[in-house]
Amino acid sequence: MEVTLDTVTVLGRQLLGSSGYSSGSLGNFVIGGKLGIGTINPLSTLHLVGRQTIDDSGNFELMANSTYNSNADRYLNNGCAGRLEFNAPVGSWYFQTSPNGTAGSLLSYYTKMTITNNGNVGIGTVNPAKNLEVVGEIRQSGRNLWLWGASANQNQAIMFSGWGVAHGGLYWRGDTKTFTLQTGDDADYVGNYGPVNLVVTGNVGLGTSYPQAKLDVNGDIKASGAIYAKANGQKYFQGGDDAALYDINIANTIGIFGAQDSTQGNIKLGSNGVTVTGVGGMMKVYDSNNVERIRIWGQNTFEVWGPVWANYFGSNSDARLKTDIRDIQSDATLTKLLRIKGKTYKWNKSECKKIKTEAGANSREDKEEDSQNSGNDSYYDTPQIGLIAQDVEKEFPEFVHENVNGFKGIDYSKLTVVLLEAVRAQQSKIDKLEARLSKLENMK
Repeated sequence: MEVTLDTVTVLGRQLLGSSGYSSGSLGNFVIGGKLGIGTINPLSTLHLVGRQTIDDSGNFELMANSTYNSNADRYLNNGCAGRLEFNAPVGSWYFQTSPNGTAGSLLSYYTKMTITNNGNVGIGTVNPAKNLEVVGEIRQSGRNLWLWGASANQNQAIMFSGWGVAHGGLYWRGDTKTFTLQTGDDADYVGNYGPVNLVVTGNVGLGTSYPQAKLDVNGDIKASGAIYAKANGQKYFQGGDDAALYDINIANTIGIFGAQDSTQGNIKLGSNGVTVTGVGGMMKVYDSNNVERIRIWGQNTFEVWGPVWANYFGSNSDARLKTDIRDIQSDATLTKLLRIKGKTYKWNKSECKKIKTEAGANSREDKEEDSQNSGNDSYYDTPQIGLIAQDVEKEFPEFVHENVNGFKGIDYSKLTVVLLEAVRAQQSKIDKLEARLSKLENMK
């Protein structure tokens, strides 16, 4: 081997010590073979044994050793120092820095980032358990934070957990294509979600950037469970001007149509349409067998199918509400009543069904009711007693009313008035007969 040091050429193998080096020497050091520093058996072109320090307007230390001896490390100036250390026993790389200090003092390095032999990266920890584990705060200054790599049916999560406390997280569920916010002792890893909880102390806006209430939704709302509202001990649903509440009329449901105009604030309930816009202004009440019993609809109609029990039914009768008041002709009333005959009968089921529709044909609900309650005919098979509307109409047309389908009904309450006058007329005749009889008896 030929070694040239300054202008001196050394042939053969030579050990170079401090005697062959003087401060401030200039020149080239040329080695044609292998150079060993700290070893007499170099295995490569440059074989270094020990710690190496490179100083070029700063401190950089590259270490590759299975042992660690801080006494070998010194500051070379008053600047900060750093080093890259490979720990052979555990197979990890340590990225370390040392704070500013006094030149020549012992170095105190602190590991800031670690790469383990299994590829995990730790920042603030030397034992990262995941591909990236950070101990400390994270700041992301870019516009987007991407969580990438999950397949269509895999789940991803941002976890929040700690020692001895409940866990929680923001989960993306690839199997259901949904986001969930969940907490609980069981929500400790992806796939083990625990109960769903979301607590927000401020207002929440959906479809709006400026929510004005605890939940402000600009758009449609769909609920598969109950919706509860409570204020001052009273539950209520409040709508604004021209608000509406609809339910599409489908099988086995009771449709709801709620509407408010800007002047009256009326609410209507109805279920005679097949679409949202087809819902009519009526209310239906069904019994436990899904048979319609009460109907309230237009034309001042209130229909009840079955007995009605009540302590009192009142009718407006104040004299201040009436004009053109006249006496009823008792004799004529009695004559008319005698032409009306009471009847026994049974209800015609097929015709009764037509009363329930405005068009005169069975509605879809009525057809469903017929199919579901075809055997429930006891009401129609029970003998009834009453009058025939057409017979009453001939004598007292004011007692008879006709619905939108042309079916007639009797206001039986008005019969009490004519019956009272009939009794009066009958009593007048009885009084006259008794007077004549008494007169005849006195003539004997």
